[in-house]
Amino acid sequence: MLVPNRVFPVHTFCDNESSRYALGGVLFERSKGTPYAVSTDGRAMVAASWDEMPAGESKTPKEMLAKVADYSAIIAAEACKKAPKLVKLSKRLLQSKPALAHVAIHEGATNGKSPMFVTDLEQNVAVDAPTIEGRFPAWRDVIPGYNRGNSVSVCVDPHYLADILKTVATIGTTEEARGVVLTIKDKDTPVLVTADHAGARAVGMVMPLRGSEESRRPKHRQGDPISPAWLPQGVERDAKYGLTPTVESLCGTLRNILRIEEATHQEGAETAEDAIARIRAIAHDALQEVYRAERG
Repeated sequence: MLVPNRVFPVHTFCDNESSRYALGGVLFERSKGTPYAVSTDGRAMVAASWDEMPAGESKTPKEMLAKVADYSAIIAAEACKKAPKLVKLSKRLLQSKPALAHVAIHEGATNGKSPMFVTDLEQNVAVDAPTIEGRFPAWRDVIPGYNRGNSVSVCVDPHYLADILKTVATIGTTEEARGVVLTIKDKDTPVLVTADHAGARAVGMVMPLRGSEESRRPKHRQGDPISPAWLPQGVERDAKYGLTPTVESLCGTLRNILRIEEATHQEGAETAEDAIARIRAIAHDALQEVYRAERG
């Protein structure tokens, strides 16, 4: 199994301290020819699959590439963390030989070890990664069967979302009360992120991305135009956050919303749910004004 280096961060959600030993590793498996990597700590889960590189393009010994039907192994989290770092690959080398950004896992091993192989063409590194005995959760069974009839899907920039979640959580959560609330109306309106704990509160918004129907999905085509939904197609984006001068006016509006929301809580004039609904409506109107100005 050839695993891209970018897949190995799934180890983040392993739980080394769990009494369920299987949660201390990443499940690698092959089902109907497709490779998967899955980790969970019982509260969050990440599952990844990828298109395997043709064996002829790999620099890996052929015996490491033999595929086993219904292959399944739980590899210790620490081994998965170290795997992409077994050799140091320069950006220049990866640009000329992207096939090197993979770790080969030997699917045929049966001795409690899972051999891994990497190379930078100058040195080959092979290690025996420890596997974990145990029953991994039936991860497919816990993924909700959402569809267009019973759910709303919205495509957002992951960097925006991560920054908003981190900032809102820093302001409005504590160790004892660390929940944030995500509110989604539909695929074309902002995702609202709110937190209100321990005398501090915060509200953040992430606009959905706009592009073709294909590009809105997680697996979009390379090169598809994607830009914040409040900007018309073709508008040049700022190098960091994609804000044009007119959009800067939105910042003042949002600051006013935060002040209103804070005063509302102090006066007890309405419930938190009413405040959130009002904030969303104000923000939506503000974004529409900005969008019209950008088009104007």
